[in-house]
Amino acid sequence: MTLKRLFVITAAIAFGGTAGVAAVIGAWMWWAERPKPRDTAAIRSHYEKAFTETDKDNERVLELRYALRNTTKRDVDIGAIGTTLYVQRRDGSLQDVKNIIGNYKLDEAKVPAGETILYMLHPKIPYEVRKDCKVQTADDPTKEQLEEFLRSCFDWLSGFVLMSADLRIDMPFASEKPKN
Repeated sequence: MTLKRLFVITAAIAFGGTAGVAAVIGAWMWWAERPKPRDTAAIRSHYEKAFTETDKDNERVLELRYALRNTTKRDVDIGAIGTTLYVQRRDGSLQDVKNIIGNYKLDEAKVPAGETILYMLHPKIPYEVRKDCKVQTADDPTKEQLEEFLRSCFDWLSGFVLMSADLRIDMPFASEKPKN
């Protein structure tokens, strides 16, 4: 084997190895940067209860409490920045809450790994007399009266969805009529 032939073979192997390593690194970078589906199993929610509160404009609005359970081995932050609250309609479609009620700021929360926290949603759903609603407001409503108000006056509402770049939390409203 001549020195020239040895050089050509060595150069070809080096070039092939370099190209192979570059291809593996490129594929890994593409895989890491590609859009990933949102994690829908990390946080499980359970509707707890509805309340009324008086907002800064002195109007009565509904506040909803959910239990959020972290099913992962890592803490999950629900941040006001980069997280959007959507209304889920009965037909399954989503609509940004801002399009319905205007500006809305989410409460920030941390859901520790494997634990459950109580989380309050303040969707600013007005608790007021409505002529298109069979159920009217009460001065000191019970949980059942508030749920009946939501079922009757907002029958299109299925629940809420919190979404960030990598997380989706479905927060269905327990609006089914109680079974006796």
